Amino acid sequence: MSQPPTRSRIRATFEVVGSFDPHDFTKTTGLRATRIWRAGTPVGLLACKDDGWELSTEYESGWNLTAHVERVVSLVEPHRSLIRSYVRARSLRAFVFAVSILEDVTPSLLLTPALLRSIADLDATFEFDQCAPRETDDGEGH
Repeated sequence: MSQPPTRSRIRATFEVVGSFDPHDFTKTTGLRATRIWRAGTPVGLLACKDDGWELSTEYESGWNLTAHVERVVSLVEPHRSLIRSYVRARSLRAFVFAVSILEDVTPSLLLTPALLRSIADLDATFEFDQCAPRETDDGEGH
């Protein structure tokens, strides 16, 4: 008997990066970060060049990447004006990432006009990352 296809591991994140205090961003917006880092923090063999703040969905095995993007956008959208003001005042960059670690089943991603408007209203850039799994991959790209 053959094995059923393995679904990709998927998640979405909202990130703010640049030169700032991620704890201050948390305090200002009232949002709780999934992860924060400071410039110089080691990541594998490299170091982060910027400070960062991230809110993400958990990795899960699946195919509906759109649902992850919608979920992370819905978490930050109520804080949109605070986020935009903070990011603009400090010349920071905001991103919505859709991440897929590919297995046998390729995920689906549908960006509706309403979802694209929501991302644009956050002054965020959208990025879709697809990665091949590594034997030592811990789900964080390390």
